[in-house]
Amino acid sequence: MARFFAVFFGGMQRAATGRRQNLWQLLGLAILCLGGTSACRSADQSPQVAQEPIVRLSTSLGDIRIQLHPGAAPKTVAHFLQHVDSGFYSGLTFHRVIPDFMIQGGGHLENGDLKPPLGQVVNESANGVSNLRGRVAMARSHDPDSASSQFYINQIDNTFLDAKPGQPGYTVFGTVIEGMAVVDAIAVVPRGQQGVDQPNQAIVIRQATRDGEAPVMALTSQSASSSAP
Repeated sequence: MARFFAVFFGGMQRAATGRRQNLWQLLGLAILCLGGTSACRSADQSPQVAQEPIVRLSTSLGDIRIQLHPGAAPKTVAHFLQHVDSGFYSGLTFHRVIPDFMIQGGGHLENGDLKPPLGQVVNESANGVSNLRGRVAMARSHDPDSASSQFYINQIDNTFLDAKPGQPGYTVFGTVIEGMAVVDAIAVVPRGQQGVDQPNQAIVIRQATRDGEAPVMALTSQSASSSAP
């Protein structure tokens, strides 16, 4: 009987010791993870690859695919996708086009009426992403935080629209990855009959929809869509 209790309690002691060792090992790993070391990364055998959403604008002159950059402008991307997912952009137009500058849309119906947007979003132009050819940014009034549904696509490099010290710019939140030829075609349509920069014939956004995802794009200081078709 004495031998039984010695073995029983000895086994319990060894089990308790093992549990304490395992606990300290787990605690040590947790501390390493908080420190951002390689031990933490190796503990996750299947890390998720970061992806960025893509939106397709189907227009009366062709399709434009835009890769969004939530890492650079998270609130703006979420706001834009709210309008996309709700079907807000269907039937709206590119109402302002200026050759060798940009095309602007996402606010007006074919009859010229302004469609009420789904709120406004704060300015995120201090993200270091420049208004280069092919980059997509939010239009706004003189109030930096007045961006709502309207956006524009840069046809050329327009770095004067970027934020400067003490001066907010225009928030870039996406890049054209397909359809720059469509952007260029829209920019040179006849205009001026109804307004200085308004196309004579409406350029309609038939639909704006999500169109998959892509690996995070490296945002450089070079023109964004020099290679986009």
